[in-house]
Amino acid sequence: MNEKRRFSILKERRREALMLIGFAAAAVLLVYLAGNRSKPPDTGQTVTESRTDSAPPGTLENKDIKLDPTAIPKRPDLSFWQVDSEGWLYTNTDGKTYSSTWETVDGQLYYFKENGRFATGWTVIDGATYLFDPAGRMFRDMWTSSPDGKLYRLSADGAAVTGWYTESDGRVFHMASDGSVQYGWQEIDGSRYYLGGDGVLVTGYREIDGSHYYFTESGKMHTGWIDLADGTHYFYDDGTMAVGLVTLGETMYAFTADGAMLHGMQTFDGAHYYFGDDGARQSPSPSMTAPENTPTRSSIFWSATT
Repeated sequence: MNEKRRFSILKERRREALMLIGFAAAAVLLVYLAGNRSKPPDTGQTVTESRTDSAPPGTLENKDIKLDPTAIPKRPDLSFWQVDSEGWLYTNTDGKTYSSTWETVDGQLYYFKENGRFATGWTVIDGATYLFDPAGRMFRDMWTSSPDGKLYRLSADGAAVTGWYTESDGRVFHMASDGSVQYGWQEIDGSRYYLGGDGVLVTGYREIDGSHYYFTESGKMHTGWIDLADGTHYFYDDGTMAVGLVTLGETMYAFTADGAMLHGMQTFDGAHYYFGDDGARQSPSPSMTAPENTPTRSSIFWSATT
């Protein structure tokens, strides 16, 4: 046998061996597929199947499905922030933006304005005044001032306090409808009050612009008669205190420079007057005598009509 014939026989035998190996592999694969054809893919779910006589083959009548939470894919978080010339805009997982509402994002409370951007700086919301930093975070429970110099007291919920406010140390303030602290004379609910230069409500005896006033414990300006520690005082309708000789109605009274009512014989500008226990000026009586060194009775004002 020549060399060429021997090489041809070897080549043919090798081809036959490869074919046998391929047939064997195909047979193994078919056997494997036949044994696993009815088995569901492993999805992390346990399925118990029960058939009835009336149910056609392959129909599930009763199911007891237990789902493994780790096998269920989570929905991706599609929310995101974006910024433009108008501010920061937030889009939630549903693809929607917020408008004119309070919303908590990542644990932080924001107020989204009508244009969808969160509020920054001084912002009025439903009639209340709030202050937010540039990142949209709300300031709470603090004193603060605005760029125009107005003073505000922010409450625990962030809204600026309005109306009466009492600080922990007892000081009393009154805030306008926008939350700013008020000063000076204020007409509140039909009564007059005075708030000092620091905004604190004034009480008691106080001199303001050269005139004297009295304010009750609640801060209301007093008018009319009042008994104080140093005596009886009278305050006119505008709140100013009466001093010197004063005629109220048809009766004359006398008061010191400090406003305390006088009694007995008093001299004003060289003229003499007598005032009774109630402070009213009295007419002469036999028991009344002129003060010493009085040259004539004509200089003594006894007459109630004088």
